[in-house]
Amino acid sequence: MRFRLLHLFTLLAICAVIFVGVRLAVRKDREWQYLHAAQDGELDVIQWCLKNGVDVNTRDGCSSTALMYAAADGHTEIVSKVLDAGADPNERTRLKRTALMWAAKYGHSSTITLLLNRGADPDMADAEGMTAHDHATANGHFTSAALLSQSTPNGAEP
Repeated sequence: MRFRLLHLFTLLAICAVIFVGVRLAVRKDREWQYLHAAQDGELDVIQWCLKNGVDVNTRDGCSSTALMYAAADGHTEIVSKVLDAGADPNERTRLKRTALMWAAKYGHSSTITLLLNRGADPDMADAEGMTAHDHATANGHFTSAALLSQSTPNGAEP
């Protein structure tokens, strides 16, 4: 009898470990899917992931968020969606870069405008001391640089 109880307990413990492992794998898979959907501009996947419990501020191994990926690739509609879901526009990577800096680096003016209007701080500097304006200028995006030079934090008029 004791052997059967011990065997049953062991079997239940193994099932629990497998179940938890599967749940963790599914969660990680959804997070990966969410981050790549932001980079690839797949709004329907972003909406599905958010609806199914993926944390809006999920980070990859480099500490980048979906907001940063979408901003870097100019996916303004996705930027808007993740901001609506609660993403912080001033969240930073390990190198202290923000979504605004990524949008500026690649010259995505409409994304820059949206981020500024939603509270992104243009005066923040990364680990190298560069602001979003500096990133835009260094990469030859002078329209974006002009937009940033006219802005103040939280979309207020200068």
